[in-house]
Amino acid sequence: MIKKSFVSAAFAAVAALCVGASPAGASGFALIEQSVSGLGNSFAGGAAGAQDASTIFYNPAGMALLKGEQAILGLHYIRPQASFTDDGTTTEPGGRPLGSNSGDAGVGKLVPNLYYANNKGSFAWGLGVMVPFGLATKYDEDWKGRYHGVESDMQTVNFNPAVAYKSEGGLTIGAGLSAQYLKATLSSAVFHPLITPALPAGYDIYSELTADGWAYGWNAGLIYEINPSFRVGASYRSEYKYDLEGEADFTPPSILPAGTQAAVNALDADATTEITLPAVASFSGFVKATDSLDIMADLSWTQWRSLDKLLIEMDNALVSSTTTYAWENTWRASLGGTYHMSEALEIRCGVAYDQAPVPSEEYRNVRVPDSDRTWLSLGAGYAIGNIKLDAGYAHLFVKPSDIDKTLAEDAARGKLTGSYDNA
Repeated sequence: MIKKSFVSAAFAAVAALCVGASPAGASGFALIEQSVSGLGNSFAGGAAGAQDASTIFYNPAGMALLKGEQAILGLHYIRPQASFTDDGTTTEPGGRPLGSNSGDAGVGKLVPNLYYANNKGSFAWGLGVMVPFGLATKYDEDWKGRYHGVESDMQTVNFNPAVAYKSEGGLTIGAGLSAQYLKATLSSAVFHPLITPALPAGYDIYSELTADGWAYGWNAGLIYEINPSFRVGASYRSEYKYDLEGEADFTPPSILPAGTQAAVNALDADATTEITLPAVASFSGFVKATDSLDIMADLSWTQWRSLDKLLIEMDNALVSSTTTYAWENTWRASLGGTYHMSEALEIRCGVAYDQAPVPSEEYRNVRVPDSDRTWLSLGAGYAIGNIKLDAGYAHLFVKPSDIDKTLAEDAARGKLTGSYDNA
């Protein structure tokens, strides 16, 4: 008879003093928040821990180390801050008047995940539904960088079936396939050389681009039990190459004559773009130091170099645009511990350091004003029969970051110089 263990992950929170993506997850706009129990350990040991069914995301091999069946429903609330302070911006494109510094551009988001795993002895299978990438920032419409970006909202949903097998020699392997959906909405003020210069101060033309599409990938991993108290693991999640299609809508200010408004509306166009979301490799260790204490560590690498440029092509070539990211690959290191207070109660803590992929201030993007950050986290789990409740909290201390948008491609968006203050 197979023992059934249904696990319900309750709530988790992540707070950042300032960051761009989603924006309080891993570097760029990746979301490492795929496990409420893992949050308490700063996601240390993800590729080796195999603590519950969320291992489908971190290392599918871990399913073969679980017992019976597990179902998990998790929910993270992520609340970032991203406040811009001007430091030398002199003019907007075409001599347009300067705007404000804007307020906090961070947007709070709920990030759900759902897992099911079934271990039949040496063979296990499962399904994960998660949100591995996300982005949400919103500035005031009249801020100084409005031609670079106003509102950004990117959401993904990943469907990840997986299988795992445990051999008699202590080696466990696992693999899965993924179908991932992405939808993005990006808005900004637009400089039109014939219409914009004639607009009074405080009035701009705004564009809103909406695009979506599917991409497919895979994940795989292995775990090796050196002895009953010590195991190591490695996992890899592939990149996702998207061909996104959508449309761009242009909104003129109401003060324009009807004929001019019609000319702006005529700019509406179909739009396409390509984007590659990065591959991730992780190396982890898990040690049962005593009967009550578990210690885990993790080192993860993200291939952000796959995001070089974002070229948005529209039927109306006048408003097609290029944004250069030139992002670099990053590393994330974490260390965590779990103390089993009793058979029912466990307490978790963790620390992590996470690099940002932005190479320099001229490549920092207002939609993702990313910077290196340090994690501190706490969590707890409590079992009541076949139900386990988990909760966690992480606070991210993010380095101040400068921005200096002076690349040639930014000429039509205007120079923007300043900083994102994280204090």
